[in-house]
Amino acid sequence: MPHHGGRELAVVEPASFGLVGTGTWAAQVHAPALADCPNVRLVGVYGRDPGRTAAVAEPHGAQAFDDFDRFLDGVDAVAFAVAPQVQSALARRAAEAGKMLLLEKPLATSLAEGCELVATIDRADVAARVFLPGLHSAEVRQLIASARALQPQTATASFNSRALVPGGRFADSPWRSEPFGPLLDVAPHMLAVLVSVLGPVVCAAATRTGKAAFQCSLDHAGGGRSSFSLDLLDETRTGPCELYSFGAADHVLEGGPFQHDWLACYREAVRSLTGGDASAYGQVADVRFGQELVAIVDAACASIATGGSVKRTAPAGKVRRLG
Repeated sequence: MPHHGGRELAVVEPASFGLVGTGTWAAQVHAPALADCPNVRLVGVYGRDPGRTAAVAEPHGAQAFDDFDRFLDGVDAVAFAVAPQVQSALARRAAEAGKMLLLEKPLATSLAEGCELVATIDRADVAARVFLPGLHSAEVRQLIASARALQPQTATASFNSRALVPGGRFADSPWRSEPFGPLLDVAPHMLAVLVSVLGPVVCAAATRTGKAAFQCSLDHAGGGRSSFSLDLLDETRTGPCELYSFGAADHVLEGGPFQHDWLACYREAVRSLTGGDASAYGQVADVRFGQELVAIVDAACASIATGGSVKRTAPAGKVRRLG
């Protein structure tokens, strides 16, 4: 064991990560971020297409796998970059194998599926996080801290992009193109911030305002109210535009638009999973927080289906907010 100044230093072995997914997001964000993380080694990539899997793995010296069980054998942790319905099933298998998990939002496509995944993670007693970029962005975290100090009772958020316009980044994504796909994809970004400031949601009322556009109003357990809108077919945008506004009695705090450094945010998410300062994250990026966001989106979808507001019970115990 090495010494420094007469004192023994513990040797911390790097965590071996495997990546599930071979799409654009996996190739441009997940794989390079994992390969560049201190105390982390990207050792394997799992995918169904051998050519695409090799294309993601080889630039980082990782092994390509098409057998999930063999892939799991050589890793300590698994990062996901696949559609949520695929993620949920594979993440349960990874948790049962005792692997740490870094999951994508949404955690699942339905509340029942999300609850099943979280129950599996609880039984396996493994560490698990959900990657919500804003919660790993210093700029957004500062907005959340400032908004909480304001103690607002109202808030609004919006997210507009051309992501589903033909030729857009996710125009060919099957799950995002489904009827509720844009809501499942983008709402967690805004909800992570709104819930971190105003607390758990007890009622949701949502409407569809366009093919890939939605509006949602929320009642929070502490008496606050918020709303958010999104449109992923906004051809006026050259890039995503994410905005927030928080209102108190005599003051309004605005934030955005934000330009996330996706690689830096993902590296922070990895750090929070593998032994970073847990107190800096609390439960906000934990799977239970991710499950709560799925529950809110599920209520919003039910509201659209029924044409009315959907009440829900606040989560058992307090969902700890950022702070």
